[in-house]
Amino acid sequence: MLVRIAEEILENTLIRVEDKIRTGTFPTFLTIQVFVYLFFISFILTIAAFVIMYYLVNFLIPNVNASLITLLSLVVIVPILTIVTARLIVWLLEGFRVDNLSQSLRKSFFVLFSLLGLFLGPFISSGYILTLFQNSTPVLAQTSFVLPAIAQYFSISIPMFLKVLTHNLSVAGVLLLLAIFLGEDAFFILLYNAVALATLITDLLPKTDLAHAIANWLLFTIMSLPHMIPEFLGFLAFYLLGVYISFRYWEPLKEWLKENGLLLRSEVYKELEEEIDIIERWQKKMSGYYVLMMFILGVILIIVGAIIEVFVTAPIIRAILKI
Repeated sequence: MLVRIAEEILENTLIRVEDKIRTGTFPTFLTIQVFVYLFFISFILTIAAFVIMYYLVNFLIPNVNASLITLLSLVVIVPILTIVTARLIVWLLEGFRVDNLSQSLRKSFFVLFSLLGLFLGPFISSGYILTLFQNSTPVLAQTSFVLPAIAQYFSISIPMFLKVLTHNLSVAGVLLLLAIFLGEDAFFILLYNAVALATLITDLLPKTDLAHAIANWLLFTIMSLPHMIPEFLGFLAFYLLGVYISFRYWEPLKEWLKENGLLLRSEVYKELEEEIDIIERWQKKMSGYYVLMMFILGVILIIVGAIIEVFVTAPIIRAILKI
């Protein structure tokens, strides 16, 4: 029942967004509304999934590390959030039949901020949970590709900026490749990194009493948002670009392989045929412009995020939290 209600709300919102974009305006209010809506949904889902996994895992294995349980919670939330992600992307792809480049880019911006809300929910709720338990696994967290090695993270310098920028661009490249081969399912990589990043940060923050630990986490989050928002919008732009390329080139390639008997046709692929047909009918010239614009947008956002992170966020956090 709740899932059906959520789907209807999203569907009605997409219709309203479509109407706005058709008139040549960007749906700013609706974008903020959906961002907040998806943020709270993913935030609450992550906490609920943690509670379920906590009692289930502790029943079998007492005193399990909190960060491991938080990562296991992804088993519950990933399928739900992937459904939302897939609906947003299908809506974007469907519009390619009739949209011009400007309309497609406006829709892409709307989808990017929607996905950002889905990412920030698990990130902030995971940090809150791990702060309450104050036990995490930093080694596990370092498998995240979101942050570089942080031994010298608070070194404010041009070399550190170049290190962060190079790392983030390489992450974007990896995410692009994963999205090409996995399609919208690659979003689980970002959800995993949301939890792993929260684990890494909570381990970095000073170990104090619970009230101060929670305050430090909230303070760190608020101070980090100015660089995290453009940075992760940049990652999501590469993710969205990879998903588009996946439908535009990779899926038709698989169709050719199936027609020639090199791959077995699956029921899952049959469900994608309509989306593939939509993309194939899109003008090739516009397709090239869209790919170029999304690539440039992703690079610019990542560069802006790295500048703010190294020269603004890092010195403020170091001064206030005395790290």
